[in-house]
Amino acid sequence: MLSPEYLDGIAESIKAIFSELETKILSDIARRISGADFQMTPSAEFQIYKLQQIGASSKYVRQQIAKYLNISEKELNKIFKEAAIKSIQPDVLLQKAMIDAGMLPKDTIPLTASPAITQTLIADLQRTKNTMKKMTGTIAIDSTGLINKYLDQAQLMVQSGAFTKEKAIETAVNNLARENIQVMDY
Repeated sequence: MLSPEYLDGIAESIKAIFSELETKILSDIARRISGADFQMTPSAEFQIYKLQQIGASSKYVRQQIAKYLNISEKELNKIFKEAAIKSIQPDVLLQKAMIDAGMLPKDTIPLTASPAITQTLIADLQRTKNTMKKMTGTIAIDSTGLINKYLDQAQLMVQSGAFTKEKAIETAVNNLARENIQVMDY
């Protein structure tokens, strides 16, 4: 049986691993944004999403990114807002084309004319994006969850000293095969 001290040590090492991972991700997000003339990049957006998946709050992530970039949170919020507005730019162009083609009245309010309209569009786009992720990502999430579960088990098997790396990997692969996961393509 594993002692409480040993289990406490595992918890601390896992906490340290996640802390180091968080630091590396935040540093990479800052590198990407500063390398793009302080513009949000798709890769940075994805990494922010991943940080939130592992439990970091949106507010904390923004505070830390601002700290890494050595800018104020107000300046960072401007970067986020510009990224959101850039994401609706195709819709703005479509609206203009529809007005020019007579498909919409000439007095149609431009999408970017009002902060309220812009915020509503951004919120709708985010909801749509989240819905699509949920619809298309369920299988991948389930598969990834199983892979993570069996990899964690393999790691603990090796860490315990009771199994070799080869045996732990063999066990993980056999478990995945029993779950009918044959390939994971990223």
